[in-house]
Amino acid sequence: MLPDCTWQPVLGCSNVSQYECMRGTSKGACSGDNWFARPESGCTATCVHSMLLPFAPYYALWYPGPLAKDWRQGEEQPRYQVS
Repeated sequence: MLPDCTWQPVLGCSNVSQYECMRGTSKGACSGDNWFARPESGCTATCVHSMLLPFAPYYALWYPGPLAKDWRQGEEQPRYQVS
């Protein structure tokens, strides 16, 4: 698993160039491709700036208590429909 960079991204790192070289001749440089896949680059250790990546587009919606539907009289939990 690729480690997460625990420091602020350097100038030149962005959401499309999130891989930073940590050791080697390219130390401190960012790239859109993982340095590990490019042995000719001279980078022997790399990490990813996950803080630059966007969140997943879909996530579970959370409805807090005041927005939840009120229970009807005689309704049981969970609200399965009885056929």
